[in-house]
Amino acid sequence: MKRRLSVSLSLLSVGLALLTLTALYLVGPGWNAMGGGAALALLLHIGLGVALIVPIAVALLRKMRQAGNAGRAAWGGVSLLAVLCALTGLTLLLRAALGYSTARDVAVWWTHVGAGFLAVMLAGLGALRRALRRPPQAQTEEPRPTPALAFVMLFGPFTLWTAAALPEYAPDDYYRDLTATNAAQAQNPYFPAGVRLVGAHSAAQSAAYCGRSGCHVAAYREWLPSAHHFAGTDPFYLAVASDYAARAGSEAARWCQGCHDPIRAIRPPSPTLPPRTGGGSQNAYAPAFALPPQRGTSERGGGRGVGVDCVACHAAVGTPTRAGNGRFSLALPGDYPFAARESGWPRRLHDFLLRVRPGPHQRAYLKPALHRSAEFCSSCHRQSFNVPQNHYQFVRGPDPYGEWLSGPYSGRAARGEGAISYPPQTCQGCHFPRKGGKVSHAALGANTALPALRGDADRVAQAEAFLQADRITLDLFALRRSPARPDQPEEWLAPLDSGTAALRPGETVTLDIVVSNRGIGHSFPSGYEDLKDAWLEVTLSDGDGAALLQSGALASEADALPQDTHAYRMVALDRSGNVLTRHNLTEMVTTVYRRAIPPGSSDIARYTFRVPQRNADGQPLRGPLRLHARLRYRPLRPEFVSDLTALDRAVRSTTLAEATVALPLITSRMLSRPHSQTLRQLAERFVQYGNGLMAPAEGADLPRAIRAFQRAQELAPDWAETWLGLGRAYLHEVALLAARSQFESALRLAPDSAAARAYLGVVASKQGEYDRALRLLRPLAERFPEDAALQFDLGQVLFQLGNYEEAAAAFRQALAADPDNAAAHYRLKRCYQHLRRVPEARREEAIGRYMAEDKLASQLLPLYRRAHPEDALATQSIPVHTLRPTSGISRARNAGAGGRR
Repeated sequence: MKRRLSVSLSLLSVGLALLTLTALYLVGPGWNAMGGGAALALLLHIGLGVALIVPIAVALLRKMRQAGNAGRAAWGGVSLLAVLCALTGLTLLLRAALGYSTARDVAVWWTHVGAGFLAVMLAGLGALRRALRRPPQAQTEEPRPTPALAFVMLFGPFTLWTAAALPEYAPDDYYRDLTATNAAQAQNPYFPAGVRLVGAHSAAQSAAYCGRSGCHVAAYREWLPSAHHFAGTDPFYLAVASDYAARAGSEAARWCQGCHDPIRAIRPPSPTLPPRTGGGSQNAYAPAFALPPQRGTSERGGGRGVGVDCVACHAAVGTPTRAGNGRFSLALPGDYPFAARESGWPRRLHDFLLRVRPGPHQRAYLKPALHRSAEFCSSCHRQSFNVPQNHYQFVRGPDPYGEWLSGPYSGRAARGEGAISYPPQTCQGCHFPRKGGKVSHAALGANTALPALRGDADRVAQAEAFLQADRITLDLFALRRSPARPDQPEEWLAPLDSGTAALRPGETVTLDIVVSNRGIGHSFPSGYEDLKDAWLEVTLSDGDGAALLQSGALASEADALPQDTHAYRMVALDRSGNVLTRHNLTEMVTTVYRRAIPPGSSDIARYTFRVPQRNADGQPLRGPLRLHARLRYRPLRPEFVSDLTALDRAVRSTTLAEATVALPLITSRMLSRPHSQTLRQLAERFVQYGNGLMAPAEGADLPRAIRAFQRAQELAPDWAETWLGLGRAYLHEVALLAARSQFESALRLAPDSAAARAYLGVVASKQGEYDRALRLLRPLAERFPEDAALQFDLGQVLFQLGNYEEAAAAFRQALAADPDNAAAHYRLKRCYQHLRRVPEARREEAIGRYMAEDKLASQLLPLYRRAHPEDALATQSIPVHTLRPTSGISRARNAGAGGRR
């Protein structure tokens, strides 16, 4: 009997040791393991745990009966912990067996682990204590755990390990990426793609695998109709990529795939793209590129290499640089056993393992700090073109991330351009919002063309609702009349809805419309502005609703914009001075013009018109006259889609914002009526107006901006933004004393205003008061380490003070936020020259040569403007458009009819 008891206790000790060791492996070296070894350890742990429940319970009861009072209390604690461990373990096991994932049972899981380890540690502590106090030759009636086993049971839980590292900006890596022209120089076998694989990796699972696993069905179905899903098979993308591959070679197209289809880009075979079809223009392509079905085969198991899928985002482990161009790191971890099996017991075992131990899968594919950061998006949504793409030099491209970083929504810029009050927001907050406690994977944006092409009316409606969420506002703000005599000021009526504005038949007036970007984190429009059209349609109607004058009206959706239209777009040129209409931006040298509204800022659309004396039918004009404006947007220009004849239906416009104001005809003296808005609301409108007048980097309308800010101060003298706005206008005018006075007043009203301190620092620097500028800027630079402009200003001040080491650190900090900042590279070179750090200076000089201002651009622009006088107006800072009589429209009722589309 005693021998049988001894054998049973020995087996129990071995089983308990194996149970502990498998637990230690799963929460230690196998913490992130999903392969066969981890699966075997997990199954062994589950089997031992279930098998040992009864023997451990019997052994603990026996220990409690044999122990004294003190020992009985200790063993009672061990027993309670063991019961808690067993109950939580069985709960997790039963939930997984019944088909429920334990991913959200974090409290249960940690209770199981904590209770189990505490129970083993207490038992091990008692066993070690008895073993150490036991006489050397003493004999016992039953075997006891050895000191070595007791040590493992006691101290094993403390062997758990974790490691984390954050990427840092590395100048040598940036120089390597900037100058590399082949895979060896780039030290990346997937060059020219920017994506890199790190660590050991396995084959990437398809998005359908994530959708069918039972864990991410809702996210998968949201992703299926998204632009991310079709990024690699979008016919518009394929047309551009095919043209690029035909010009530069199929291997060069891997650069495009690095963002549009990153999993395919890292496959060893060279990427293949549909060949161009013959006939017609060299940019003609087969119009019937096949799109993966929204449902059906892609849901059942396809989906590998179909754009930006689950793995492309969730296997990312970092963005080692902020230079964009798809430069991010991927780690493709192993899978649970039998991941590739579709059915049978192997598939059921795989699903069980994934449900009962989802931790490694979660940690491999979910990195909240990375996936919630705008820097993660910057890897693809910041672009530039260099020698490998254009065989020319560095040319900066679309940069939504940089626009966000320097704007008011990032919370990282001391001077948000024209910021009034905007809460910090990341890219994900708009495009991947949380709904019902879960992150939406619909990735809604401005692309209405792709769902329209697929006939997905639901996704078109969702995208249009996203675009129309009051992120852009229109304000028919001011009318101006020229003075009767040169010595008189112009008559300025603003705001128009105050009841003070009226029109006289036959007079000529100027209308200012304020278009404000008040809800978009980046510029409007942003991204590929050479493809997009956004424009204002303005109509003056009579009292009967008949259209009298118009600008920007289209006869059909597929028409090109009329010449005299206020449009938000970019027109780019190649080295021969030809306009790029096929999105072949790899050939871009310069831009003729680019009109966009930065986040939090405004733009002025200016129109002049002569008020008709009669209506379209020749009858006397009846009032009141109605001015109606709407901002329209379409994601593709007709000239781009013209060769893709089957894709015409993708060109559709959406009305993003609209505004109407009624203006009576002057028949007697007008009396103003009380305005329904508060003084602060009126002041905000004047500030937005002033911001728009100040917006052009060159050619700002400073006199009227100053007048607008002064009026805002009269309306809201206790609002710091009005003083900041007027100070910015004076600073732009280089009236430094006046600017300083305004910023100091703003600081008195808002002592915590970072913008006021930053502008005061700039004024002090321009006045040569470098010590004062340093006192103002240095604390701000510590508070806003990612504000590239602020770090640059600080570096300038330190350089002037002769503190070249600290100045170099400030310029490096500016480059950490914006590695493509040519001015910061130049200043950093100057610092290294003064410090006699020759290798670093030469590196920065070489970078500067890549980023040197293109001398060809200055020759191309005058030639283009002479050859295209119709575009001369668009190149002006604040162009003055003309409302012209409507031709062929006699009774166009309700100029705003049709509403939003």
